[in-house]
Amino acid sequence: MILLQVTCMLTFSLILAITFSRGKVMKKTCPYLLGAMLWLSACGLFADTAATSASVTAPTDVGPQGNLTGNWGGLRDKLHDDGADFYAQYTSEALGNPYGGNFGQGAIYEGLLETRVSFDFEKMTGGAWKGATFRASSYWTHGPSLTQQNVGDISMLSNIDSADTLRLEDLWFQQNFLDDKISLEVGQIAADSEFFISPTALLFVNSTFGALPIITYDFAPFNPPIYPVTATGARLKLQPIDSVYFMTAVYNGDAGTDKSDTEGTRFGFSAQTGILSFSELGYLLNQGKDDKGMPGCYKLGGWVHTANFSTFSSQAAFANGTGSLQSAGVGYGIYGVADQTVWRTDPKAAGDPQSLNLFLRAGAAPSRSSMVDFDVDGGLAFTGLIPGRKDDVAGLGLARTAISHDFSDFSQATGGPAFKYEAVIEGTYSLNLAPWWQLQPDVQYIFSAGAHANSPDALVVGLRSTVTF
Repeated sequence: MILLQVTCMLTFSLILAITFSRGKVMKKTCPYLLGAMLWLSACGLFADTAATSASVTAPTDVGPQGNLTGNWGGLRDKLHDDGADFYAQYTSEALGNPYGGNFGQGAIYEGLLETRVSFDFEKMTGGAWKGATFRASSYWTHGPSLTQQNVGDISMLSNIDSADTLRLEDLWFQQNFLDDKISLEVGQIAADSEFFISPTALLFVNSTFGALPIITYDFAPFNPPIYPVTATGARLKLQPIDSVYFMTAVYNGDAGTDKSDTEGTRFGFSAQTGILSFSELGYLLNQGKDDKGMPGCYKLGGWVHTANFSTFSSQAAFANGTGSLQSAGVGYGIYGVADQTVWRTDPKAAGDPQSLNLFLRAGAAPSRSSMVDFDVDGGLAFTGLIPGRKDDVAGLGLARTAISHDFSDFSQATGGPAFKYEAVIEGTYSLNLAPWWQLQPDVQYIFSAGAHANSPDALVVGLRSTVTF
């Protein structure tokens, strides 16, 4: 029953996405049909899951990693023991906005296939080369963007949203020293794979809970190395004890975009784009191998972009022919992250299936040269909320992105709209149907989509499927 419902849902979603490109009547009515279909399917799945979860089983040789393709008759374990690991995951989703949006209602289907290979040279050399690893990965992204097509928000409704392309994700070499207390990584790397991360926030679909919008938008005309692009760079991490680390990284100052660098092969540095650097100090609570208390992490970080940015007021004067550009100096900002397990059935029992996690993140940057001058998000995730569903996770997230007054004044002085803020509320539920398959109904409400002073709100509903091969 579950497989039939999912198949029907995905097929119907694809048909709707195709239909939206034809016919004005269908463009108006299909979003409501999609929203109803998504939630009816999700409710049916939820109702059937507790009684029929045993019928959704992995192949007989699936190992602890929970891969749909299993252990390859023991070959996968052998390759791992020899130092080679292979990974593939396909994330697909149907999203629609039955209400609101800057460009009317609509629906889309999009997907992301991520493939990865990594090599552990210590295993491959029989221990002769300690602490050395290599990784290469790729993205295949496809499908239209609901953000660009209908809603017009700045937070990005989906964290897999990208232009249609097959591209290099990352390509790096890492060398650890002193029993992994020091780590150096070089290559094509992403900032959002290590910096400003809240583990609990990774549950959510909206991109604002991944790369903070203050980081996404504050380097114009340059682009930071966050999904789906990476940049040439190097990262150094020092972790003298289990509970404390410091890491810093430098990247090419402009990673490009998924449209300007469709293959992900923009290598090297450029004097014209400057250098972007991130640094982060972190405290890891109860995360040592012998710790039994409730885990948490607390981080304080910041960034500096060495390019010479101009103040928004002088950009407005220059555009109107009434003045010259004035330097605001380098671009910079700070951020903080707090993520803590605050309750579980037995506080001393590591890995207990029922737990409640809270997270909070915030960032700030100077108004005179930053489009976003303050960003905050937070929320909670409850694992095992429903009896009999110990591996499911329910989440509620809230975010607010404030546009700087200087940028708003610049926009109005050059004929654009006034800007204020955009806010997001997201509720989501991840159903763990099998070790290799998660299904995630999701609902988002976007306040002031696009952050204009007169921007409409938008309601977004969706269903995501994640399969690990």
